[in-house]
Amino acid sequence: MAKIEILIDKCTGCKKCIPSCPFSLITVEDKKAKIMEGCTFCGACLEACPLEAILLEREE
Repeated sequence: MAKIEILIDKCTGCKKCIPSCPFSLITVEDKKAKIMEGCTFCGACLEACPLEAILLEREE
């Protein structure tokens, strides 16, 4: 399993992560990114975030 988390204290709601998601599962609510159910943990949003506000944890 994997877990993806938006670091609220770092996210500014810049929306740069939105077009990076191949499944259109990212929205911005209250100026913070939100990843919706169905995320495949591909990591594309991590690469797009200029503030490193998205954390992906993969369990082995």
